[in-house]
Amino acid sequence: ADRMVAAYQWMKYITNAENSAVWSTESGYGFVRTSSAEHPLIAEKRKQLPQYDRSLGLIQYGKGEPSVPAYYSVRGEIEKAYAGIINGDDIMSTLNALNDEANAILADAIAN
Repeated sequence: ADRMVAAYQWMKYITNAENSAVWSTESGYGFVRTSSAEHPLIAEKRKQLPQYDRSLGLIQYGKGEPSVPAYYSVRGEIEKAYAGIINGDDIMSTLNALNDEANAILADAIAN
């Protein structure tokens, strides 16, 4: 129970608007709270980097990462596929290949 309370307290701390803004601007990761959008650190970063400003509209689509075996291996494949698409690879064939590879990785992880 103490670990759960500590985990809750940590998440509450790191995701408040102030700490979220500091973490985001120092780490280079996008901010995760719309309430941080007008924080001075975030506002300055949004002026400097147009892509950072555009990320505000994407927050609504954010999802937690799944807790499944081999997720990080699949995530690596997702990153490769995304880079390929950005560099001009055919979207549908890339996504179909990614789906097949992800399913194979997950099936292997579950079997072992």
